[in-house]
Amino acid sequence: SIHKGYRCLYPPTGRVYISRHVVFDEAYFSYHKPGILFSKVEQQLHPATFNDWTEPPHDVTNLPGTQHIDSYDTSARMHHEEIPTQEASTTSLAISDVHASSMHQPTAGELTSSCDEPLHQDSQILTPAELSPNADTTGEAHDESIHTSSNSHAMVTRAKAGVTKPNPRYFLTVSIPLEPKTVKDALMHDGWVAAMKEELNALHHCKTWTLVPRQPNMNVVSTRWVFKTKLKSNGTLERLKARLVARGFTQIPGIDFMETFSPVIKPATIRIVLTIALTNNWDIQQLDVKNAFLHGNLDQTVFIEQPPGFVDTSKPTHVCRLHRALYGLRQAPRAWYDRFGSFLLTKGFYTSISDSSLFVYREAQGTIFLLLYVDDIILTGSNNILLQQFVNELSIEFAMKDLGYLHHFLGIEVVQTHSGLFLNQKRYAFSLLERAKLLGCKHVITPLIQHYQPPSDDKLFPDPTLFRSLVGGLQYLTFTRPDISFSVNYVSQYMQTPKNSHLQLVKRILRYIHGTISDGYILSPQKDFWLHAFSDSDWAGCLDTRRSTTGYCTFIGTNCISWTAKKQPTVARSTTEAEYRSMASAAAELMWITYILKDLGIYLASAPTLYCDNMSALQVSIKPVFHSRMKHVELDYHFLREKVALGQLTTHFVPSSQQLADIFTKALSSHSFNTLRTKLGLTKAPPSLRGDETDNHQLARETDEDKHQLARSQIASVTTKAKSARPQIALDINGIALDINARDNKGKIAMDIHDDLGKIHPRKSKSVKEDGDPEMQQPNKASQSKTDNHIKDSCTAHKSNHDKDVISPKIKEKSNV
Repeated sequence: SIHKGYRCLYPPTGRVYISRHVVFDEAYFSYHKPGILFSKVEQQLHPATFNDWTEPPHDVTNLPGTQHIDSYDTSARMHHEEIPTQEASTTSLAISDVHASSMHQPTAGELTSSCDEPLHQDSQILTPAELSPNADTTGEAHDESIHTSSNSHAMVTRAKAGVTKPNPRYFLTVSIPLEPKTVKDALMHDGWVAAMKEELNALHHCKTWTLVPRQPNMNVVSTRWVFKTKLKSNGTLERLKARLVARGFTQIPGIDFMETFSPVIKPATIRIVLTIALTNNWDIQQLDVKNAFLHGNLDQTVFIEQPPGFVDTSKPTHVCRLHRALYGLRQAPRAWYDRFGSFLLTKGFYTSISDSSLFVYREAQGTIFLLLYVDDIILTGSNNILLQQFVNELSIEFAMKDLGYLHHFLGIEVVQTHSGLFLNQKRYAFSLLERAKLLGCKHVITPLIQHYQPPSDDKLFPDPTLFRSLVGGLQYLTFTRPDISFSVNYVSQYMQTPKNSHLQLVKRILRYIHGTISDGYILSPQKDFWLHAFSDSDWAGCLDTRRSTTGYCTFIGTNCISWTAKKQPTVARSTTEAEYRSMASAAAELMWITYILKDLGIYLASAPTLYCDNMSALQVSIKPVFHSRMKHVELDYHFLREKVALGQLTTHFVPSSQQLADIFTKALSSHSFNTLRTKLGLTKAPPSLRGDETDNHQLARETDEDKHQLARSQIASVTTKAKSARPQIALDINGIALDINARDNKGKIAMDIHDDLGKIHPRKSKSVKEDGDPEMQQPNKASQSKTDNHIKDSCTAHKSNHDKDVISPKIKEKSNV
């Protein structure tokens, strides 16, 4: 037969259909009683429709007499089968009434189509008793026999237990509406029309504009609608959003706008504040400002066209004179930042000098840290009641939306675990893979090949826009994936004229992301609030320009705070020069983090430590001698040497095998790469037992007070331990301070560096002798062996459950310090 599928009998008509798509209903069986297998007694038995694969039930006996009949298949070939004949006094197998007129060769439409009237579970086949004129219409005993289940085995099935499971095929239907390209398309969808009306109502509520007659000398800025489908963290539709924006590229500088710069929070600042909040068991809230730019006040006079599709019919030629900023204007972000910042200043906040988007409130009743990224806000503090009061004041001044506990910020999913916060960008990575059409690609274990050599006969890639789009997306993905920083930096150098080989490198990075798409970055509470960094550099690694690559990463305890992979601006004449320039960049980052901590009220127990694996660069940073070979790097020399001389920075040697910044300067082998990425804090996604997001946020709120009570109960024991530890420093955060567990080791500051194996390495903070020579000379074999046995990596993945010391941060009252 040329047709494939199941043969389905429709009892009311006796016709047979062939279909590939069938549903096996095991909860109902039409022929579970022998009495309903008979057709009408008055009619003659007609040829069967089934072939020999239809067998009689096991409880029915065949009669001696048989009859051969002819049946047509789709190939018009004759088949024979034996069917039992019917006798009135014997219970035997029979087929339902099938008329001879239906026994024709089926057409292609009949073979592939389904029946218009499908067989339902409540369909019944009439017995001869029911067809008889004298049959009792009630038929209670008979109905009872029909509906009695024939399954006599002891197995409990879903059909018996009445358990139904949702069919996953129903969820394959696309329920998210497409984003319209024009206003005409949007006006044809009720959901988008409601979204546009909601946007206009918000504009009228804020008194954004007034209609004025058009004048010849006006520079009227055109407008357009932008449509976006907002999704939840699980990928389902949250709401449809329509935004009226001004086409700011038609504005005239100096007339329509002046200042346009608006600061946003830096990623390192977010990680620092989250680390402090985790260590102190503070609640971390997330807020969103509705129509944030509409709250900004304009200093210049700006005119725009009326919204497309919603022109005032009584004044069709009028234009809108703006009183508040509108999305799309060049000065809108700056106007919103000035308005929001001025409001916070009136409430007792002050702006951080090192990061203008960090606002700090420190008073006797508590501390509040506020991070602002355009209209997204992260809020944390020591007093939950004070936080709630401040949120209420914000809601009165601005249209705020309380999103509860931090869970999704700037496209980053934040999962609260028992050991801290797990950050990943799985959804964003999926969108990148979909854009590159690599959802079904094979995985690779490293993002870049070692000792890669581009082909000499390479050709230009015909679509540079796609290349730039993919590389730009990978750059944003480095927010939680430091393991791809070097590879992304490498392909970013070819944005202007990408070639086919460069696209292959981008695809390899995406294939690596596809294999580690659930990996993320973890932040955990810290017992030792110690600031340190690792610095490294290659030498003339770029084959085109022979410039070196700077790589460094900074840590607070075991949390990686910031990382960088960047090509140096000039050519280095030696490895010492390249390493020294990298040390200067890492030192600048450490100083900036120190200033941020001071703005937050945190003062470190000792100077930050910078680790480097080049002894020559370390000697240059320590010795007060200006070498002739370093004249052309005088700026970097004086900056780093000055910080070391003032005691604001200490430098230490670390073996190359334990140099964590090595992952930011070159392509590594799979073993070295996986080892370093683990120690940077990258880990697999933890088992999710959170349930629904809403339930998780509610649980976080309910358990927050319990956490604070537990933390306060530890004050007495921590204070007792503080008396025996020297030196102890309180991180002054208005009544709640972190305990820096620094121990004195023969007059030198020492701290414990924990790695993932639980080993400890004591470090030294003073490294210059009285005669000015560095104490840290090139180690001999014995000292080198001893160093290799004791020095371990200071940055690791977060502590496992058996490291209980890290999970419970020490907290004490300011009055006890």
